[in-house]
Amino acid sequence: MKLFFPFFIGFRYLRGRKKGAFFPYLRGSIIGIALSLIPLVVVLEVADGMIEGITRRYLEVGTYHLQIHLDRNTGDREHQKVRKLLEDNPEIRQVFEERQGMGLLYSSDSRYGGLLRAVSPEIYNEDENFRKYFQIVKGDFNLGRANSILLGQEVAAILEVKVGDGIKVLTSKIREDGSFIPKVTRLKVTGIFTTGYQELDRLWSYIPLNTGRRIIPEENSSD
Repeated sequence: MKLFFPFFIGFRYLRGRKKGAFFPYLRGSIIGIALSLIPLVVVLEVADGMIEGITRRYLEVGTYHLQIHLDRNTGDREHQKVRKLLEDNPEIRQVFEERQGMGLLYSSDSRYGGLLRAVSPEIYNEDENFRKYFQIVKGDFNLGRANSILLGQEVAAILEVKVGDGIKVLTSKIREDGSFIPKVTRLKVTGIFTTGYQELDRLWSYIPLNTGRRIIPEENSSD
């Protein structure tokens, strides 16, 4: 009897008291719940789309599908052995080397700190998925010269520079006693890019791989 009574009360209110008024409260409740769920569904769909979009971009442009970080004391010969081993694996489609390190970019009008990514000049042409999410809005993907640099759209706006302008990059090397040795490198903007997300455009600047090996110290880098 105790279990039946709540169901009886609920059914009575759903059915209504007058004849012909079949489930008036139920219809109103269903309509109210349905209307309240519309904004929630829209927000979830938009959020899922944004998360999927930035995840794909970061996977293809930022982290790739697989990363191997070598010891900082690893020499060029060991680097080549590892690369050859990866290239000989039939399940691996492409292999690219990269060095990352922090640097201070500054022009005559402003300055900005960000992550320098030293990559192979061939990555744009050879990696289709990278090219899909890496859009050049001005200039071109030209890292063939040692003094080339590609800036994100947001970084270029902060520094107030355009394609063809020169900027300076400040990096530093740490001595054994803990002191810093600053190094200033002059670079020329050859391209301005966007990944579709301002956060990523503010984060990265691209330089040639050989230039990165020269100006980004091993102790401050990630290979």
